[in-house]
Amino acid sequence: MSGRLSQSERRSQLVAIGAKLLHETSFSEFSIDTVAREAGISRSLLFHYFSSKHEYLSAVIDRSADFLIKQIELPDPETSTDPLYDIIVAFTRFVRRRRDNYLAVFRAPSQDPALHVAVDNMYSQIAERLLAAAGLDSSTPGRLMLG
Repeated sequence: MSGRLSQSERRSQLVAIGAKLLHETSFSEFSIDTVAREAGISRSLLFHYFSSKHEYLSAVIDRSADFLIKQIELPDPETSTDPLYDIIVAFTRFVRRRRDNYLAVFRAPSQDPALHVAVDNMYSQIAERLLAAAGLDSSTPGRLMLG
């Protein structure tokens, strides 16, 4: 069996390393060189898997956002008396436990405006979950205030 990873496995590995580093360091201190070193590859090889630092950081933010979104799944209506409250509590707990990671993602667009789309997608998904928990749909006028 070969020790080489497939392209998708390597991309996943690099994104996981980036998400871990984003949790441990500030966004401004985030280093592609550190990611490459931890993966045991060269910096230039990282860019074989991602066309740019922006593409790579977007993938890292998307993975972090996916993790956050999974933490605020809609509760089971049979066990939850207040789904909106349950989601807000889950979100707040997540942010408290992973404050540095959350702030790194939250502040990413101010460090690199091109990452605004990745962060905006995360907030759109959070807004969708909150609206669904409140029994509203995305066409509700209040949606404009959440996004």
